[in-house]
Amino acid sequence: PPPESARVKAIVSILRIVLWVIAPLEWMMVGVWELLPLMWRYRLTQILFRFLVFVVRVLGIRWGLDPSLSIEAHALAFVMGFGRYLPLNLRRIRFGLSCVA
Repeated sequence: PPPESARVKAIVSILRIVLWVIAPLEWMMVGVWELLPLMWRYRLTQILFRFLVFVVRVLGIRWGLDPSLSIEAHALAFVMGFGRYLPLNLRRIRFGLSCVA
């Protein structure tokens, strides 16, 4: 494998620190989210996604997708793009699967 550059090492170390700080907050938010009734979670998700679509529309964000796609597709790609930087562990996978089940 090619040697890692100093820039890559710096980014990895910053992401480790950020994840170390965010992890306890993430599990508290997941706990609160799971306590909410299903209808409230559904409505809150709709409201937050509509807000995200509004922000993407106002800022004119195009996430490298085909320009002919809808603004909703760009908003979804924008949010999901940041998920690539979070390492997956068993708890995150179970939470994600419980959201779609």
